[in-house]
Amino acid sequence: PDSLRARFEQNVPWERETREVRWRETGDPRVAAVLVALVVRDGGLTVLLTQRTAHLNDHAGQVSFPGGRHEPHDATTTATAL
Repeated sequence: PDSLRARFEQNVPWERETREVRWRETGDPRVAAVLVALVVRDGGLTVLLTQRTAHLNDHAGQVSFPGGRHEPHDATTTATAL
């Protein structure tokens, strides 16, 4: 955790990436958010992943980050990710 904190405190040069549209302009982009949770364990730092339910219509059984599509009861994208 200390090395991660030190890395995030560094002032790294940043340049804005060019905007790339990956959907058709007539498409229906959805608001979504995921959480990349770093978990400290005895063996070191790990990333928390979830496995999607097998009965879903889309991406059933896949391993994914927690979060997903924004639901009406989500107050913010942070709430969506959590």
